[in-house]
Amino acid sequence: AVSRNIVGIQLNGGWRHKRLQNPVRIADEVAAAGYSPVFFGTDAPPMDNPYPVIKTPTIQDFAQNIKCLKGWIGFDSGGSYLANCLGIPSVWLFASHNPGGLIEQCGAAAPFRTIWPNKMAYCARVHGATCRPGLNAAFNGWGTCGRLHPTPGAVCLDEIEPSYIVGELQTVLAAK
Repeated sequence: AVSRNIVGIQLNGGWRHKRLQNPVRIADEVAAAGYSPVFFGTDAPPMDNPYPVIKTPTIQDFAQNIKCLKGWIGFDSGGSYLANCLGIPSVWLFASHNPGGLIEQCGAAAPFRTIWPNKMAYCARVHGATCRPGLNAAFNGWGTCGRLHPTPGAVCLDEIEPSYIVGELQTVLAAK
């Protein structure tokens, strides 16, 4: 029997603003809430990671592995869109924009939450720009802090409290 208590957590989404420098913090909170966290992605997990990591070399492998998930925590990437298409309740972390309107126009197959507006405003206040790297110009009214924080990971994503992320996950799971 397949456990429907597994929550997938995306390690990376390609661009450097689609990563977390400490994904284990979120996995620990997911586990504390009674779910089994599993990481997906091509980045190597931290050395002290006690959770499974699923490597999926093809989109078919990825789809096969995520279809049994209870929930998904990811970024603006193909993995998150596929999770939604497969009906998996999801929480998406966005450093630069909110695609929620696009998903709603196309028809969401599962409940989802996007976390971004408060952290975008926070980054704009604290850093003078948002965590959108590499644009060197305004993006939807915000600037870029890729040059302020050139190391991998989006500062504003790492500042989102894992308990808030898991709370949003529980909200979408209850909506399913």
